[in-house]
Amino acid sequence: MNRRQLLSRAGTLGAVAFAGCSDPTEEETPTPEEDDVIPEFPEIEEPPDRVYLPTHREGMEAYETLVGEEVAVTPMLTYPHPFWIVDGTNVERVEPTEDDEVHLMATVWDVESGLVLPMDAGLHVEIEREGDLIDERVPWPMLSQEMGFHFGDNVPLDGDGRYEVRVTTSRINIEKTRGFEERFEEGERFSFEFEFDDAFRQRVVDRIEWLDEDRWGEPGALSPMTDNDGHDRGDDHGSGNDDQGDRDDNDRSDVPYARAPRVEEVPGTHLLDPETGEPSTSGDGVIVVSLVGRPDAEAFFGLDVGDDLPTTDEDEGEPLGEEAYLIVSPRSPYNRVPLTEMALSVEHSREGDDLAEERLSQTIDSELGFHYGLALSDVAAGDDLSIEIDTPPQTARHQGYETAFVEMSPVDLVVPDEWGDGEEAEDGDDAEPDADEEGEEVGETEDDADETDDGDDEDEGSEE
Repeated sequence: MNRRQLLSRAGTLGAVAFAGCSDPTEEETPTPEEDDVIPEFPEIEEPPDRVYLPTHREGMEAYETLVGEEVAVTPMLTYPHPFWIVDGTNVERVEPTEDDEVHLMATVWDVESGLVLPMDAGLHVEIEREGDLIDERVPWPMLSQEMGFHFGDNVPLDGDGRYEVRVTTSRINIEKTRGFEERFEEGERFSFEFEFDDAFRQRVVDRIEWLDEDRWGEPGALSPMTDNDGHDRGDDHGSGNDDQGDRDDNDRSDVPYARAPRVEEVPGTHLLDPETGEPSTSGDGVIVVSLVGRPDAEAFFGLDVGDDLPTTDEDEGEPLGEEAYLIVSPRSPYNRVPLTEMALSVEHSREGDDLAEERLSQTIDSELGFHYGLALSDVAAGDDLSIEIDTPPQTARHQGYETAFVEMSPVDLVVPDEWGDGEEAEDGDDAEPDADEEGEEVGETEDDADETDDGDDEDEGSEE
């Protein structure tokens, strides 16, 4: 069944927002033609090459979180819709087929810390009805403005009825640091059931929220569907939706949202853009780069750096640097969604002489969450570090992300004097791009314009 057929069966569009918004949007929804209950979703003909506001917020049906020994899985369903997959720098649009009935999504997270997990080997999903296997697949790792990093795909069903979905997680094969080294070694198995019928179709369509048409394609992003920031629940840096009155019964503010840490939460000496004094950007991604020295670096790359290195080479008379752990934390310019599935390398040089060229490793850390890391030796103030983006994020994308994070140029940085002094950059020098200049993170309704993501340098724009 295609999208038009599903929506036609569901009835006229409602204006109830997903994720707990109590006030419906004031914008008039698209008018159906006489021979159609609802038209196809409108799209932006020439979207900008950056993160932009889509035409609407999707309607979804959330199900109870499935909690295992180490990981939890929160499943969600919505109507089939297009998305984009990435192969190198080639972006391909994937249309729903005639057989697709739902778009299945799942967020996987660590039960202890609440960190959303990348699950590099993916998930395995089986869908059964009355004991018969209907579909089996490995969903795509995806980026969505509302859901952040998750897994999803359009899937076929076998008509109306009750279905059982079995979800099997995989072991995490990427680097794991600071308490995660021995964790996530085994996959876990979960299952849930859902009813596919007219009532389901009506609910997900009624939860669609349309943005004002004059804002389609503007720089910015929808606010997350959850209230926490993916790390510390209940702090004052959530999505700004804490005081919106009664929540939708389908609100899942208990579900973590994949966020990279705030700039000030990234340890070490920050390497900033020499022209702006802020974290560098590439392909509309914000690239936070930091060097962690002794003794903290030992906790990351797991080796004893030993005694202090000599300050000069006895033969050459050249200064020697220190061992360091290089942190590269790419994220979206709004909502701080970590950019996974990249291939990054660093070229390290001093006064024109090449010292090293090495590949960074995808890493999940118990405090930093997802990032790219590498142990470097002989790092001194004034050294040049060029972060090469060999492959942009290979994650599939929902609307609003498909044109960003594709053509990504290298990030050229200089190790600051603070590194040689053993001091970190002063507060205020490492703020991320001001959302007032770069665009806005958009919330549920215009009534929320005064509720901002306080304390989050990336999300300073108003939520409308």
